[in-house]
Amino acid sequence: MPRPKYKPGDTVYFVESSIFVKKATILKYSGGMYTIKFDNGGGMRIKENRLCDTEKEALFMASVNKIDRSKPY
Repeated sequence: MPRPKYKPGDTVYFVESSIFVKKATILKYSGGMYTIKFDNGGGMRIKENRLCDTEKEALFMASVNKIDRSKPY
């Protein structure tokens, strides 16, 4: 079983709704999923590939999602 990249108490960033960058704290790792707590008190379970070490990385991921895909050509 692979070792988790983040430990409880680590601060991480992730992209919410494909465009918003949110900051969170790791609570625990179990079954390939992290339980995170938002700064405003909410929380959720999320896979490691959606988490970023820095806000800059998360902003880059969000900018990739903002590319205009409405035009097929």
